[in-house]
Amino acid sequence: MKNNPFFDVYYQGGECPEFSFRSGKMVYQEAFQGGSLITLGYNSAGYPLNLRKNEKSKINIRKFCEPFAFNIELDGQSVDFGLELVDFKIEKSDENVKTTYVFNSTIKPVEIRVHTLLDGTQMFSRYIEIKNLSDNSINLSRLSLLSGALEEFEATGEDTYSIGYFDNDEWGKEGDFSWHKLAPDVTCIDSRFGRDRFRHPLIFIKNNESGKIWFSQIAWTAGCRFTVDYNSKPGKEDKCLSFKAEIKAHNPMYVLKPHETFASPEVHMGLVQGDLDCAVNEMHAHIRKSVLTAPWNCLIGCGMGADHDMTVETSKSYIRQFKEMGGEVFIIDAGWECPPGKETEWAPYNGTNNPDKDRYPNGIRELSDYCHEIGMKFAMWIEIERMGNMCSGYKDYPEFRSNDIFGKHNQNGDIDFSIPEAAKWAEDELARMIEEYDLDLLRIDSNFPTLTHSSIWLTQAQG
Repeated sequence: MKNNPFFDVYYQGGECPEFSFRSGKMVYQEAFQGGSLITLGYNSAGYPLNLRKNEKSKINIRKFCEPFAFNIELDGQSVDFGLELVDFKIEKSDENVKTTYVFNSTIKPVEIRVHTLLDGTQMFSRYIEIKNLSDNSINLSRLSLLSGALEEFEATGEDTYSIGYFDNDEWGKEGDFSWHKLAPDVTCIDSRFGRDRFRHPLIFIKNNESGKIWFSQIAWTAGCRFTVDYNSKPGKEDKCLSFKAEIKAHNPMYVLKPHETFASPEVHMGLVQGDLDCAVNEMHAHIRKSVLTAPWNCLIGCGMGADHDMTVETSKSYIRQFKEMGGEVFIIDAGWECPPGKETEWAPYNGTNNPDKDRYPNGIRELSDYCHEIGMKFAMWIEIERMGNMCSGYKDYPEFRSNDIFGKHNQNGDIDFSIPEAAKWAEDELARMIEEYDLDLLRIDSNFPTLTHSSIWLTQAQG
């Protein structure tokens, strides 16, 4: 399969057209029925119909409250139904196959495009575009990128399903992965909105009897939620399992301007017949083939941060040692804006964007030039998205700060980039620092707490 990957889309027309997406041995099926795109389920046999005796070849959608393949709510109204299928496009190459549904809503004046990519791995990706066809703004208040039934299953035991995710959402504990028994109820796993950003938006669902594992990631840096509905009646063998991968924020999450098109982040969904290693390996294969596609060169880098004194002398010694070890790029991390002895108190100095004169009396170019003289590249960490209360911008540009959920300026100094002047200030500062400090590489990472993410969504919605 790795040399000759298999992928195709099987389309069956008629009054209720059906669509079968096949990649590797994973099969995902949908149907357009009654004005809705409906999920018909998944199988890992590589055929449009399931072959196992205890698995339904066609899911009974009447058993699912929301069988829809996506969930979109606009101005408080669901547009999961009342759709008109305008077109279904297929584009195939040697590397992948891409499809696009085009729907018009009879409920709201919008066009909805659903894009799917299959690449021969046991995983596919999907994103949604919503175009406002009207002359008025429309509020987006709900968005499940992929949802609907996973399977109907005739179970013989009580512990049919397990759910796996990263238990801990605290810094430094991101890899705390565990399996849990899936209760016969609705289970929600939050990331970056209801929980902190250190929980990666990733979920595994395992059928312990059949050996299947579904797995999904949401390619989004803000609020996400996975919802799993395990509907199991006491004394009955028939189990119904459904799922949602959705974006979460304060509502409205986004305001579509007249004739604007909103493109959602991608969701990645896979299925294997095997163990956790099989699932993870397929996920990595998919990401390497279809996500990390930009050309790039790998450099060996190492940094000097607030865990050292960060003096010029110490930095140069570190650069020389790193060069002897084969290092290629030296990175100055958080602390370079702080006075000596204040390295670990870097947060209030964010946004200064100039090296502390007592720490670097000859400017940061002394280290940049030193790196270049001995054949190394020079890089710096910057948190351009935040102004600490010790920098002049915090006081000079209070209007740039985002509001919290109570309408007050966020005390962290987080910048609201939906304000054009704030975005331009940040862009100008980045351009200045790259040129003035002769940077070969710019490193930006986020230290936003979860509540700040929700505040930014709120100001974008109000704007």
